[in-house]
Amino acid sequence: MQPIQHRDTLKPAMPEIFPLPHLNSDASAPLYNQLKLWFIEQIRAGYWQDEALPSERLLSERLNISRATVRQAIDSLERDGWVTKHH
Repeated sequence: MQPIQHRDTLKPAMPEIFPLPHLNSDASAPLYNQLKLWFIEQIRAGYWQDEALPSERLLSERLNISRATVRQAIDSLERDGWVTKHH
């Protein structure tokens, strides 16, 4: 499977086919890891195969979390080979 590309400069709309993740700040798992696991589930389900992930800004606004948290999730996805970054 080819890694999904993430482009910080692209601002595609969040697909409305599936619900946004329910991130729990009180959970033992950090928010970035919850987001990372949600993206992995979505990638395995076939989403994001031929398109860029939403921008950090859009994700942080829609999920009401910091851009740093989103960036940490995407960086972790990249380290694990799930996505590639193109600036």
